[in-house]
Amino acid sequence: MPKNFSATVAIAAMASPAGASERVTLSLDGTWEVAEGISPTDMPERYDHRAPVPALTHSATPGFPGIDEFQTPEYQVVRGLIGLPREDRAYDGPAGTAAHPRNYFWYRTSFEAPSPRAAATLEVRKAQFGSEVWVNGVRVGGNDSGFTAAHYDIAKAIRWSGRNDVLIRIGANPNMLPPGNTAIFDFEKVKWTPGIWDSVLVHFNDSASIVSTQVAPQIEPRQIVVQTKLRNTTGASLSFAFSHIVRARADGTVIAEISQPVSLIAGEERTITETIALPGAELWSQETPNLYMLETSTGGDNNSVRFGMREFRFDTLTRRAYLNGKPIFLRGGNICLHRFFDDENAGTLPWQDDWVRKLLGPIPRKMSWNTVKFTIGPVPQKWLDIADEEGLLVLYEFPLWTLYPDATQGYTKSLDVDALREEYRSWLSDNWNHPSIVYWAASLESKLPAEQSSDIIAEMRKLDLSGRPWGNSWNAPQGPHDPHEYKQYLSIDPTFDMTQLESGSGVRRASYDPPTGHTGLITEFDWLWLHRDGTPTPYTKALWEKLSKPGAPIEDRFKTQAYLLAGQIEYWRAHRNYAGVIYLSYLSEGWVVDNFRDVENLKFQPYYEEFVGNAFKPLGVYLNFWQPALEIGAARKFDIMMVNDEDGPTTGVLSLILEDAEGKVVGRASRPYEIEAYGQMTYPLTLSLPEVEGEVTLSATAIPAGAEAEDTTVSRRFFKLVAKGGLADLHPSPEATKSVEAGGQFDVER
Repeated sequence: MPKNFSATVAIAAMASPAGASERVTLSLDGTWEVAEGISPTDMPERYDHRAPVPALTHSATPGFPGIDEFQTPEYQVVRGLIGLPREDRAYDGPAGTAAHPRNYFWYRTSFEAPSPRAAATLEVRKAQFGSEVWVNGVRVGGNDSGFTAAHYDIAKAIRWSGRNDVLIRIGANPNMLPPGNTAIFDFEKVKWTPGIWDSVLVHFNDSASIVSTQVAPQIEPRQIVVQTKLRNTTGASLSFAFSHIVRARADGTVIAEISQPVSLIAGEERTITETIALPGAELWSQETPNLYMLETSTGGDNNSVRFGMREFRFDTLTRRAYLNGKPIFLRGGNICLHRFFDDENAGTLPWQDDWVRKLLGPIPRKMSWNTVKFTIGPVPQKWLDIADEEGLLVLYEFPLWTLYPDATQGYTKSLDVDALREEYRSWLSDNWNHPSIVYWAASLESKLPAEQSSDIIAEMRKLDLSGRPWGNSWNAPQGPHDPHEYKQYLSIDPTFDMTQLESGSGVRRASYDPPTGHTGLITEFDWLWLHRDGTPTPYTKALWEKLSKPGAPIEDRFKTQAYLLAGQIEYWRAHRNYAGVIYLSYLSEGWVVDNFRDVENLKFQPYYEEFVGNAFKPLGVYLNFWQPALEIGAARKFDIMMVNDEDGPTTGVLSLILEDAEGKVVGRASRPYEIEAYGQMTYPLTLSLPEVEGEVTLSATAIPAGAEAEDTTVSRRFFKLVAKGGLADLHPSPEATKSVEAGGQFDVER
């Protein structure tokens, strides 16, 4: 290895009681040398490329040709489902066929070790597709996962007080993983990019090592349950003071301390569970994301775990979600990070702190979102740290998606149940201390046998001391208070018309949904996707051929998309049948895309913030009207549905305002409103329509008493005023009288 090359190394000494030995952590994040290869054992002689860690290998300089190109059978299935040519073929490996003959990438760096310590551990948080690790030419282990952390004992390979070489071999594509393993796979993903995509760390400590710590908060009484796994890595018995200190993260104030004597024989591993009272601890929430640090010491090792005091649950009786004992209605969007990796503009954005913080903090607050769902692929640990700090609730999904044979033209996915179970364990232990994570989703859109779904959930539930609820995809909920996720794709039905919403009840169950009375969550809806340049995706091409006017500007298409999406958000929220309304997708690329026009600067498409931002406000307004035209000169009653997601009552004025194409007010009606905490009300307002033909905008506007301008909520409808008797000339479609439970779309582009 060239002497002038090493990763950018940061040294962090973990906080510990005075006089105790400290754990020292080196970060190996930075620029690594990279080479490609075919053999799993023949190490490269030259490393002519450089790549950032953490990131994906497509960010290497110079680049590797064809690095992302990999054809999967899942992708061919989804092409067939929407009528595109399906290329059934023999694949080169269990997961598909690569466009380039390489099998592996080899990453190399070095670090300087301190003076001798009792233990040394290398942590590789995430590397796809699978990894093998060598230190100073000695193989120290491997990991057949692409999305969970691996920890390697490197004490026997290390050169103390000297230079140490680290070599990590990763699979170049999913074929390098064992058949049946639970690697991320995705029917709609086009590119498959390898990389060491989370941090790499080296830890040094003495005597009894702290292997892991789980902190489970309880708010009544205010306390935490702490489960610590200890290991004596020495050849002799050890006796030591095992202690915990709890500090406020903001100012370091100590709020609790406990200690007990512990003895471990040589090589012993023991798990110790304790309860620490925290009577003065502040709760964690979106408004006040208070965080605390648990500092644990054995006298030879110490670590620090961040946590928040919060409890989250669903309740089957009320069909509501509860945060810290209060109802909460979940509002937000999905983040498909691994699909966003395919975006030509993604680059290293997902590893830039400022970009991620804006994505998970200021934008959700501006859009009135309190929740995101990380779907079809995990995220780097830094993302979860930021979600903790920003008070953002996270629905976290295990990356398993199989659909079912009847829906996939006979396609099936074979899974190694033992490997699946081990992946779930690792996934939980990597993430369970994050207060932002309030829910585990065991899979996405999958009908699975019990041994691959319900049985595993029951086993994993026992491991999570916080008792988070679980989602079981298209299988029945496993626990008595687990919710069920619904996918409400109205626009997928070509006969759907938005006028059907006027007679809808706000409930819809598809044939693949199990019959259940548990809490319902809408975690996907939209089917209106447009690329950043305004072109439809393969899923929405036929829809936009119907919606788009020939020659209309792209901005008109974005306006139609935002308008229809906002209307559906209003509709699903207004009927109060679901504990959450989460749309797809806040961040994504490919067949299902997001609403960013400029993703590097996180700027939305035109009209998105205006329409969708209003639709998600805690004070929700839904104008239950979707007719394309009304006759002039008549008096018309309009029903306005309102919801209050806040924990206090709200009062104010509700107005209907009719404007002509020039923005002139041509009709108005108002009345007071009053809605209790978490409540819903429907108010009728009658409006006299003017004797003027033409295009008009009808706005239902709620202005809370004493509110600022940003607290006003608006629901808009665009339609035409036509001459008396003119409605007969519009030839309404017979589908307009169908129930919304049938499912589709309505052309409102102007």
